[in-house]
Amino acid sequence: TELPLGGGFLLPTRAAYTYTYTEFLSTFTSADPQYGDVRRGDEIPYVPPNQATGSVGLEKAPWGVNVAFTYVDSMREKAGQGTPRPSELTDSYFLLDASAKYRFLKQLELYVNGRNLLNDRYIAARSPFGARPGAPVWFMAGVRGEF
Repeated sequence: TELPLGGGFLLPTRAAYTYTYTEFLSTFTSADPQYGDVRRGDEIPYVPPNQATGSVGLEKAPWGVNVAFTYVDSMREKAGQGTPRPSELTDSYFLLDASAKYRFLKQLELYVNGRNLLNDRYIAARSPFGARPGAPVWFMAGVRGEF
């Protein structure tokens, strides 16, 4: 939603949460090593059970700022049931992001974005060839045009 605060100020906010439960409904053997020998009731790999995101900002023409977070639960890397071994799970992670924008001409806007500002270090996946980290802190700046 976008709440008007008076004086031309706006407070854009957003929130979302997703819970996902997965389960194979049949038993089969897959050539894909991510699945392998699947039994009925196994959880599907690479589907996090919990995900959440939210943001809050402050805007007043011609500028705006925003802070956002993303949380993703750890997830299985192989089909299975019960508690997986630590080597078969990705890490959960929490990212804090921020952005700012300034419209300096009617059709041109300057922006800057920062992602993973807390430098959360996590394993995003282990396949196909070993542990792969999530994205580190990064910044991006640019000019956006509307014609």
